[in-house]
Amino acid sequence: MAGETNTGRIAKLEQSVAALVERVDNLRRDLGRVEAGTGETTRLLQDVDKRLALAVREAERLEKKLDDLLSRRWDLWKLVLAAFLGSILTVAAGFVSKKLEQWTGSGSGRDVPASSTQSQSERRASDTPR
Repeated sequence: MAGETNTGRIAKLEQSVAALVERVDNLRRDLGRVEAGTGETTRLLQDVDKRLALAVREAERLEKKLDDLLSRRWDLWKLVLAAFLGSILTVAAGFVSKKLEQWTGSGSGRDVPASSTQSQSERRASDTPR
């Protein structure tokens, strides 16, 4: 085993070159798959981007609708409150009216105490000494 011959060296180089060619072929195949996947990934990413834009637009629309509904609900509560206060004021006005009628003695056909139905001249006549 003095030294390798050129034929042996050439054979080893051919084997090394064959292995390197196989590796390069594998890398080219893998690169082709990666490029194909990149195109599909780009397409999927654009599709997701469109869907996200639609979802954001839908969320904004729903937020605006919610604001409108809350505004309408507040308007409804204002009407209910106004009706409630109106009924309370009506009851209060009726109560005040009854009290004023009792104090002044004028009525609308209701029984009023005899002292309040006498006219001032009748009262003076009954108050004068005899």
